[in-house]
Amino acid sequence: MDARAYILLDHDSGRVLAEAHADDRMEPASLTKLMTSYAVFAALKEGRLKLTDMVTISEHAWKAEGSRTFVQVGTQIPAEVLIKGMLVQSGNDATIALAEKVGGTESAFAQIMNTYAKRLGMQYYPWYGLREFTWNNITQHNRNGLLLRDPTVDGIKTGHTDSAGYCLITSAKRGGMRLTSVVLGSPSIKAREDASAALLNYGYTFYETGKVKARGELILQPPVYKGLNATVPAGSPAELYVTVGRGQFALLHTSASVKEPLIAPIAAGAVLGEFTVAVPGGDVVIREPLVALSADPAGGLWTRMTDSIALWFK
Repeated sequence: MDARAYILLDHDSGRVLAEAHADDRMEPASLTKLMTSYAVFAALKEGRLKLTDMVTISEHAWKAEGSRTFVQVGTQIPAEVLIKGMLVQSGNDATIALAEKVGGTESAFAQIMNTYAKRLGMQYYPWYGLREFTWNNITQHNRNGLLLRDPTVDGIKTGHTDSAGYCLITSAKRGGMRLTSVVLGSPSIKAREDASAALLNYGYTFYETGKVKARGELILQPPVYKGLNATVPAGSPAELYVTVGRGQFALLHTSASVKEPLIAPIAAGAVLGEFTVAVPGGDVVIREPLVALSADPAGGLWTRMTDSIALWFK
């Protein structure tokens, strides 16, 4: 890879498929705008900002160096236009204007971003795949050339400074499998795109991802002592996906176990045991808690008494 660092991972399972220097501290350039957009989208979700809100362009935003959306000082621009300018053109002026609108000042907004960095999530994702947008008779094109080269690519963000080099976060979805790659410190636009494309092609060629269990799906129904019910439904508290070598998914082996004896009362969500998924050969690729899907309160006096006697003989 013609890059200082890179990583490729599966979106659903979280499995890292390839990496080099992924944990090194490096400059991200405009990839930081992903956190900016996250904080802005949170403001939209909470009603603190509307897409139609007019944002006044300060002199500080107007003087922003680097990539620009060509907004003029003192003008009022809809928030939606500034968001597109930030994501498509990577406009620093649009980004600062949004930061000032949401946070009051750029520094205060940086604190908001640091807070949100601890609990990631994305909304308005399709905007990361916009190939172009037009404002004030100026058409601006997305700097991510993979959006044109690969129809399965639908985001996410480019970045560049002289010291950081050319950076790119890319996400693609093929056949229901979504992969995300990060490339940092490439020497050119072409190099970062070629490296990203190579990572994605590697992942899709040699790996496959599938859902093993749905959230709340019944896996076991073990017996319960001293409970209102004789058994309790047990399953996974989350969607379980696994990424394995291509052709191995159909060969996966699953197993579930509970910590016996189970004695009521049992609360919904209580950990009852463990669910594992292993590849041929026995290596475990998923090890997740098995939880009670519903509560089982304590039974009546007779049930508790007879079950107590039964437990003596276990």
